[in-house]
Amino acid sequence: MPPFTIIKGIKKLKILSVLDFAAETIVDYGCGSGSALLIAAESGFGNVIGIELSSSLARLCRANIAAYSRMNQKSVLKVNNVNVIEYLPPTNATVFFSSSRSWPISVEKYMNRIRTSVAEHPRSTPGGGMSGAGRVLRVTPSPNSR
Repeated sequence: MPPFTIIKGIKKLKILSVLDFAAETIVDYGCGSGSALLIAAESGFGNVIGIELSSSLARLCRANIAAYSRMNQKSVLKVNNVNVIEYLPPTNATVFFSSSRSWPISVEKYMNRIRTSVAEHPRSTPGGGMSGAGRVLRVTPSPNSR
C-alpha cells in the first residue's frame, strides 16, 4: 500500500490533530516496510512498534527505521519479526493499527490478544481517562492497491 494511502486514511480520522501522543505506544500489525510506523513517529508517538511475519519485510522495515532514526530522535521505533497472532502487545500500548490485507483472516485471533492485554492491564487512552478498549485504527486497503 502506498504511504499516501495510509496518510489519507489516518488524516481522515482527524485523531492526530487533537491528541498528544508523546507518552503513547502504537502497535502496527502487519507493518510491512514501515510506512505507517514512520508516519506514527512523525505524528508524535513516543513508542512505535511494528509486527511483521515476513523476515524480508521486517529487515526492510528495520533499514527504513534506521535511516529515519538518524534524522529523528523523538520516537523509539522497534520491529518484531513474529506472527501477529502470537504477539501479546506491551502493557503500555494504547493504540492498535492495521492496514494489512490479512486483517479479515486473522483479526479475531489478534483482537483477542489485544483484549486480553487490555483486560489484564487497564491503561489510560490517548487524551486521558481509563478504558478497556484502547484505540483500534484500521485503514481498509483499496482493492487496486498493491
